[in-house]
Parts: sequence; C-alpha cells; structure tokens
Amino acid sequence: MALFSKTDPATKRQRDLEAKLTAQRANRDNLTERRKAAEASAAAHRERARKLAGDGADDTALSAVEAAMRREQDRAATLGDAIGDAEATIANLEREIAETIDQRCRAETAAAVTALADKWVTAGAAFDAAVAQLVDLADESAVITLDARALHVFLDAVRQQVPPAAEVVTSVLRDHAKAVLNKTAPASLPKPAPAAPVVVEQKPPTRTLFAMRSIKWREDGRLRTALQWSDVELSLAVAEKALRCGACVPLTSEHRKKLLGARGGQHPPSPDTPDLTDLDAVSDVSDAKFVNPNDPVLREANFVVLDRSREARKIAVAGPSIL
Repeated sequence: MALFSKTDPATKRQRDLEAKLTAQRANRDNLTERRKAAEASAAAHRERARKLAGDGADDTALSAVEAAMRREQDRAATLGDAIGDAEATIANLEREIAETIDQRCRAETAAAVTALADKWVTAGAAFDAAVAQLVDLADESAVITLDARALHVFLDAVRQQVPPAAEVVTSVLRDHAKAVLNKTAPASLPKPAPAAPVVVEQKPPTRTLFAMRSIKWREDGRLRTALQWSDVELSLAVAEKALRCGACVPLTSEHRKKLLGARGGQHPPSPDTPDLTDLDAVSDVSDAKFVNPNDPVLREANFVVLDRSREARKIAVAGPSIL
C-alpha cells in the first residue's frame, strides 16, 4: 500500500533512526576491538612484570611495567563501560524503529479498512437506487406477466434487508480501523486462509475388452455388469481373468468386428440374470477355465478341472479283452 510519499515524516524518521543504528553498531564493534587490544596489552605487561620479578629486577623497573599494565586494565574497563552504553543505545534505537514501522503499518491498515467501508457506502447507494428502479419496473410489468409480480416481491424484500446488513458491515469495518490505530487489533490485515490443495486421485490402469458373454464383477465396492457383444472397461486384474476364461477378447479380435452392437445397444443386464459370467469367481490358476455354476447343463455334466501342474499319471481302464 503506497500511502506515504518519500517526504513523509514517518519515513524520514525511520531512515534517520536506521542511520543512527548503523553508526552505533559500528561504534560498538570498534570499542569491542579496542577493548580486546587493551586486555591483550595488559596481559602482556603482567607477563613481563612477572618475568622481571623472577629475574630480580629492582622496584623502579617493576613499577614502570606495573603502571603500564594498570593503564591498559583501566582502558579495558573504560571501553567495557562504553560498550555497555552503546548496547543500550542500540536497543533503544531498535525499539524506536520497530515502533515507527508498527505505526506506519497500522496507519496503512486503518486506511485500507476505512477505504473498504467507504466502498460499501458508495456501492450501497448505487445498489439501493438500482433495486428501487427494478422494483418500480416489476410493479409496472405485473399487470402483464405474473412473473413480474413475484420478482417485485423478491426485489422489495432485498431492498429492505440489504441496506441494514450493509450498514452493520460498514460499522464493523470502521470500528476495526479504530482498533488498529489503538493497538487493540493486529497491525496488518488478516491473510486469507490458503486454499486446500486439490488432491487428484489417480485412476488405476484399465483395459477395454470386447465381451463375448454377459459378465458381472465387483469393483470399488459395487457390483457391475456388462452386456454381451459390447465393449467393457475393466481393471487389469479383472481383464486378465476375463481373457483367461474366454468371457472377453481383445478389441482387435475378429469377433468384435462381426458382433459389436449385435444386441441392439440394450442396457447392462441385472446382476441377478442367471446366465451372467461372474469374473470374481474365476480361478487365479494359470490357464484355468471358468465353469458357470448357474449353467444347468454344465452342472449336471459334473465336469471336473484336472490338476495338470504335477507329473503325468497313468490311468488303468477296465474293459473286455480284444485277444
């Protein structure tokens, strides 16, 4: 929000404070380096005095070195006090800058909220005038069409209900602007909640086949059916079963070219239809063939699927001798 020009007093004050802060931080860093040098010099003088004393130096020589040591110690203490003063000044400047920024932000926020309230007033006046005109038009048209009478009732209710509600919203906005300036409301406008990420569920891979027989299978918890001689989209696992038992063939099959739509595009059969091939009942054994348990002919014939996964077996069959 560009509510302040380059010559705004608040902006100038903030820049002046930031310049002072930069200078104070540089001064503190300089004092810190000087104190380190003084402490190192004092330590060197102390070491020299200790060595002189060990070598038997007289008091005059020791006094000179000790005086230099104390001078450096006093200098380090003085610089330490100056650093403390600089730290206090820096803290005050940082606080003043923060307050200045907060005041500017509050002024901008309050101005934005007030402008929003003013827009409500302007738009409300235009809305009220437009609705009043529509109410009059509907009243005049009601003698010709009954729809205009119903519209007249609706628009009249809108004209009575919208202005009071808009006035409440405007009042709340102005009160919020005052609260921002009084520091009883946040300094900045609330940010809208981020939109929830759209999760796109990946559809499992499928395969389209041509149904040679009417089929049924369960998918996503629902029982589905497909009519004979029509294309059907199946999951890969169910499609593999449909191909294995011969209930379906690939789209490239010659059967599809001859029989597609031969049943006249009827609706999918009911799951209770007795001649449906249940793909869920197809065995997972490789090359297994599905026998419909509802087929009375196949059921009475009592066909048994032989287990050919083991070694070949010899079968002896009794019969009359031909010799």
